[in-house]
Amino acid sequence: MAPQDLELTGRLSLDEGAVAPAILQAFSRVVAYARSRASAPNVAPPVLAHEYRKSFRRARSLLRMLEPSIPRKAYRSISLALREAHRHYAGRRDGDAAREAWRVFSASYHFRIPEADAFFSRTVEVGGREAPSRREVDEALELLAAKLPGEINSDDLRRGLEKTYRSARDALRKTRHVADPAHVHRLRRRCKDLHNQLELLESIGGAPARKWRKRFSRIAKQLGEITDLYLVRDGLDALWLETPGLDPVLKRNLDRALDSEIAGRVAAACKRADKSLGQKAKKFSARFDL
Repeated sequence: MAPQDLELTGRLSLDEGAVAPAILQAFSRVVAYARSRASAPNVAPPVLAHEYRKSFRRARSLLRMLEPSIPRKAYRSISLALREAHRHYAGRRDGDAAREAWRVFSASYHFRIPEADAFFSRTVEVGGREAPSRREVDEALELLAAKLPGEINSDDLRRGLEKTYRSARDALRKTRHVADPAHVHRLRRRCKDLHNQLELLESIGGAPARKWRKRFSRIAKQLGEITDLYLVRDGLDALWLETPGLDPVLKRNLDRALDSEIAGRVAAACKRADKSLGQKAKKFSARFDL
């Protein structure tokens, strides 16, 4: 893929040559793409928010892969800057996700609640457009350039991939034990990390990396639908608290239906994740010719 194409898509890829400069170039490309999305005219806010946050998610996944190779203090500083940048448009994203999840859920269970429709439409409107931070991210990239070992190689990337895989396995174990929103969200993040890291490694890992990347993408999508239902549940709790006179029996019926839907989706997602996270990290990384 040509460099100009990467700037347009924001995808992660390693160019030929030394690994460290290629890593820095991959970082710079996805960050530049995120910024171009934030300032793009005539782009629908939901699309803008999605593309901006997706690009910074890629940058954070790449940093996680480098964690074993970077001094801890530097890693934390870079991670904090990328995390803060990634938070821009979070309100817009959550508002859009909650509104769509409520639309699908209410139609599936035949709930007709005009107050809820209006509530979830308002959450989109207040999501807003925030200006992304530049200075902190620029400083983070400079710090990464200064602290990234010049001799980093594919074995270093393999260690980072294995660390992420172990973290995903731990998150799966906790999600299976207690389907808490925090565990589900963490498992989703780790699956996204694995997807993005394998996207980077496709340029040197070939077809196996592509196949497994798609697997983790499907798991993350399933988990995302669950976290969106958690947003719906939180929104309905807030609506009933702020709106006197709404039927408490209706709220109990909503809660039962949501709990049932979430439980079924968590079980299905864990079953799918088991197939991809059911091996040791070293055996997993050995699948890719790095």
